[in-house]
Amino acid sequence: MYMWITQRRSLREPISGPMICEKALQFNEQLNGPKDFKASSGWLKNFKSRHGIRDVCKEKLTKEAFEKGYSRGDVYNTDETGINW
Repeated sequence: MYMWITQRRSLREPISGPMICEKALQFNEQLNGPKDFKASSGWLKNFKSRHGIRDVCKEKLTKEAFEKGYSRGDVYNTDETGINW
């Protein structure tokens, strides 16, 4: 799973939490993993924490805002829905 994420990031492809969970379910099925495996939000949080994975989309959106001339004070929220300024 971690290698898949690393490969996607090296290609500069956007990756979301739901995409990671979906891919984890696919890998679990391909590898004949536990039938009761659930790629829940708790699983995702723990996986990201174990591997030091941060939300790249937030960082990318914030960086783009700064490149367009917005200051850090103009950005008041970044979350899964995008960036607001």
